[in-house]
Amino acid sequence: MKARWRGIGGGDGGFVRYVDYGAQQLRWIDAQLVAATRMANTASEVEAPDMQLALLHLAGPRLEAAMMGSLLLEQAHHEAIHGGATGSWDAHGPVNGTG
Repeated sequence: MKARWRGIGGGDGGFVRYVDYGAQQLRWIDAQLVAATRMANTASEVEAPDMQLALLHLAGPRLEAAMMGSLLLEQAHHEAIHGGATGSWDAHGPVNGTG
């Protein structure tokens, strides 16, 4: 992948490590979605209601993590594309009245 993205961030490929990190995160998100889907499908095939509930309880945090991960990945992508030109955010919201 590094050869493919060598020109990112100028001639030296300054953002290659961020692209690689994003690709790793995307694979992780995909794995969590696959695991959550597998558990939900298994829950629909199980006869015992308690086992269905247990499987859905196991699937929930994976699905939530994948959803949150996709939001964080989207924000990182947005910052990379726009360079923070549309405003900066921290844990408490917009910084310096931007956003």
